[in-house]
Amino acid sequence: MMSRLPVEGYKDRFVLTEWLVKRRIEKSGESRYTTYPYSAWVVEEKKVVRLMGYMKTIGGATSLFNKWEQRKTFNDVYGTVSICYPWDKSILEGTTAENCKLDLYQDAGGKRLVSYLALWRKRPTVENLLVQGCGRFLAELIDKEKSSGMDRGGIPKLSEVNWKEKRPAQMLGLNKEEFRHMRRMGWSAEDLERYRLVKKVGIRMKLPEDMELLKTRPAYDINLVLEEAPRADFWRTIRYLSRQKSDWRTLRDYRRMAAEDGRDLTDNLVCWPRNLAASHQRQIAEREAIRNRKEAEKRAREQAERKEKFRERLAVLEELSFQQDGLLIRPCADEDELRQEGKELHHCVGSYAKDHASGKTAILFIRKVEAPDKPFFTLEFDEKRQTVRQNRGLRNCDRTPEVAAFERAWLDWLKKGNPKLPRKKGVAA
Repeated sequence: MMSRLPVEGYKDRFVLTEWLVKRRIEKSGESRYTTYPYSAWVVEEKKVVRLMGYMKTIGGATSLFNKWEQRKTFNDVYGTVSICYPWDKSILEGTTAENCKLDLYQDAGGKRLVSYLALWRKRPTVENLLVQGCGRFLAELIDKEKSSGMDRGGIPKLSEVNWKEKRPAQMLGLNKEEFRHMRRMGWSAEDLERYRLVKKVGIRMKLPEDMELLKTRPAYDINLVLEEAPRADFWRTIRYLSRQKSDWRTLRDYRRMAAEDGRDLTDNLVCWPRNLAASHQRQIAEREAIRNRKEAEKRAREQAERKEKFRERLAVLEELSFQQDGLLIRPCADEDELRQEGKELHHCVGSYAKDHASGKTAILFIRKVEAPDKPFFTLEFDEKRQTVRQNRGLRNCDRTPEVAAFERAWLDWLKKGNPKLPRKKGVAA
């Protein structure tokens, strides 16, 4: 709600107020409405004062005061306005907001009334932009800052505007001719950023044609082109990316890969491919194919090396083979057998292939004599200490009494009955 607050001896204060209306339905079915003061912003001579009729508690509940209390700091918690009543330009006359041009701001689609009034009170020259037909542009700047994620509800700063200047063109860093084109073409905030980026580095522009071309590229993409591409190729690059419906990062990435592959970038067809997206994807696919081939070759070499090491380990560990009471133990023959062991017994022994092949550990299989090819228990052995690290069966189950007895008999045989193995100190022959 818009209103004016009379102050004796001073100008009337222009006030924006927000009220909370509660509806209560009586047992009789009749409705009763109660109005509470919620928030208000009073335009003083030099600032906008915030009044609150509520407070948020730690738990998130709203506590109503039923009176106005002033807050020390300005904070636009009001946001955008959808309905403002009553609205008549004459309500501003004779008030502290008489010259704020709030009507022009609203006519241009501006909805952040509190933020605009706070900005106008701090930067009165902002009204010059409104008078010169830049209302939509100004509203967009305020919305952009308020929705940027960096805003904390304070007075808008609008870094795009040079507040030291008073004339609209100079406030936006433009000359008169550029400012006329801006108004005629209805530049957005990003359009002004695009134009400034190119103007700053001294590249000549022809308005309005070149501006129409710049509008096809996001401002951040134009900035990248200016930073990384040859200046002499700037307009060609922008036109090319516009036709290709692509961006500078894609063209840069394509050229980098082409250069690494030894292709001649002085050739126009290489430097400016007819279909950038297809050429870029082809480069990626070729590199992916080369990488996959190298990885496959590497895996094949590693697998061949492990296969040879498995054979060598089998020859060394063969002397650990043992049989007693219907059970036998023997070393793993190859990597395929190791993986199959883990698959059938549902445990992770397949991941021990590298450690087994390199001699970091030794994997042996315990089988029943009547079924020597069927996985039963898997044993990990420490060759240096001649101790069992683990012995697991189906789904990592622990040893059965039968397997535990067999394991003890096998260890006794290793320590006493197999003279080829190294002995622990203190163990008799």
